[in-house]
Amino acid sequence: MKQYFEGSNKKKTWLIIAVIVVIIALFFGTRSHKSGNNISVGVGTPKKVSFVQQAKNSGTHVWVQTWSESGEITKDDIVSTIFVMKNGKTQAFQIFDGNITLGKISSMSDADTIKLAKDQDKKYSTTGAIQEIKNYQKDKPSVGQEADFDKGTQAVADGNISIYYLSGSKRDSGETIDRRQDKIINIYPTYDEAEDKENPQDGTSAQGANLNRLAMQPTKNNGEEGTDSGFGKAIIKHIENSTYHEPKSQDISVKNYTDNSGNKIVNQKIKYTAIDLFNSSKAIDNTYKIAKENKADTFKLLTYASNGDYGGKISDIDSEAVYGIGNDNDDADFAKYKSDIKQMDSEGYAIYQKLFGNSHSEITKGVYGNHEWNKDLTIGDPTSQKIYKSRYIGYTITSDGGGHILTKAQNDKQKAVLAK
Repeated sequence: MKQYFEGSNKKKTWLIIAVIVVIIALFFGTRSHKSGNNISVGVGTPKKVSFVQQAKNSGTHVWVQTWSESGEITKDDIVSTIFVMKNGKTQAFQIFDGNITLGKISSMSDADTIKLAKDQDKKYSTTGAIQEIKNYQKDKPSVGQEADFDKGTQAVADGNISIYYLSGSKRDSGETIDRRQDKIINIYPTYDEAEDKENPQDGTSAQGANLNRLAMQPTKNNGEEGTDSGFGKAIIKHIENSTYHEPKSQDISVKNYTDNSGNKIVNQKIKYTAIDLFNSSKAIDNTYKIAKENKADTFKLLTYASNGDYGGKISDIDSEAVYGIGNDNDDADFAKYKSDIKQMDSEGYAIYQKLFGNSHSEITKGVYGNHEWNKDLTIGDPTSQKIYKSRYIGYTITSDGGGHILTKAQNDKQKAVLAK
């Protein structure tokens, strides 16, 4: 009987130990899953991970695109994009704030990183974009990573939006005013289309006049060409009236590049649909549409503005510039010329106001929006780096010097590979 109880107690002891081991394993397995790693740690943890494979397979995975001047992976690397992969679909979230670093997100769980990505992308597309425009108009430095507000869009925000036309030779006789301005033959949507119509033999040439030139007045900007902040304000209004949309979930496409043997992948070109928030060509299209619908007035305005004295101070008009150095001029003719310029200024500005001056919203319509374009990143050279308590693995972006695409490793031995 004693032996029976002793045997029974030993079995109970081993059973209790086994239960404790299972509980501990489950506890640490759960903690590892919540720590921000992509795949549950345990018996099934892969030794190798691939950006391409995770983008195509099931589960939720998080990768980040970073940049640094040194080209090395450091805690201070700025995160520019966060890729969230879920069951074979990928979303590319743009990061606005320049203080979102690899070190900052290293302690975050996947759930917190995804929330950060969503918040930052919305900021990038809405309040951040508005702040960039306001700062630009006040000559203040950029505050974020808003790369979409480029020079073309800055020009639109200033009112530097051009109308393109083909002009003929200036007259060599007649009124002085006529000899100093272009003959407008036609207007075109782009400069290239106007240039295609040029014919040196008949003296035609492609020209462009921006709206700020057409709006010049002696009483504005001291008779100099200025800027019209109304266009930037109109873009802001369009942003405020728009509905934010998250980046679309999409398939990525991949092109593999191998070594000479054809067996080992050395680079992968990843392509996906990205979003550009601004398209400055929309403003040119809208301006051309207004000009085309009002051709007679547009031709008159362009003719006036082709005269170098249009919109400037009458007192600054130089007789030698009008008649040529050393050429005598008739005082009465010069007085008439200045009177003609004054009349042109008045008529031209009235035409400008009628067609364009009160059309800021119409001209900037469509400049802001989800303008899709095909983006590609070429990755190679698998790499790894420990940042604080997290270990990152991933690749060098060979198409963008200094950049990396990284994810958190689940243990000290896991590594990233280039795989189909």
